[in-house]
Amino acid sequence: MGIHVSKVVEMFLGKVEGFWSKLFFAVKSWFFDEYYVPVSEGELTDIVTKWKQTLLPKLVYTPETFDCDDFASYFKAWATKKAGKNAFAICLGEVFFKGGKGYHAWNGVLVVSAKEKELKILYVEPQTAEIFEKTSVDGWTYKLKAVVY
Repeated sequence: MGIHVSKVVEMFLGKVEGFWSKLFFAVKSWFFDEYYVPVSEGELTDIVTKWKQTLLPKLVYTPETFDCDDFASYFKAWATKKAGKNAFAICLGEVFFKGGKGYHAWNGVLVVSAKEKELKILYVEPQTAEIFEKTSVDGWTYKLKAVVY
């Protein structure tokens, strides 16, 4: 069996700042399964590496037609099929960068760490194949608002 949805919701809520943001997260998010099966850090690294080497070079960002939400949806479906585990979510929120901000979609992944044997949520930016845990990477800051899991 996997991790009960209540624990997964709690973990994602830990990534959301502020009372009202947490409340809106709970209202806007959608969790489809009762149990979730995490991937290991090694499995995640292998999946993201394969994504970067085989699929990402063939994908072209096209505004409105194939943009961030499409990258995140495609990565979620592909990675779930590849892993055989429902560890992959679509994250929705804002991204802040030098000179501005915008709405964005990326992926969240339920991971069990090899060393500590603890559960955590890691993020994947499907457009660049980067894995990160903090909400900031390469000058971009991600602010989680909701997930589709």
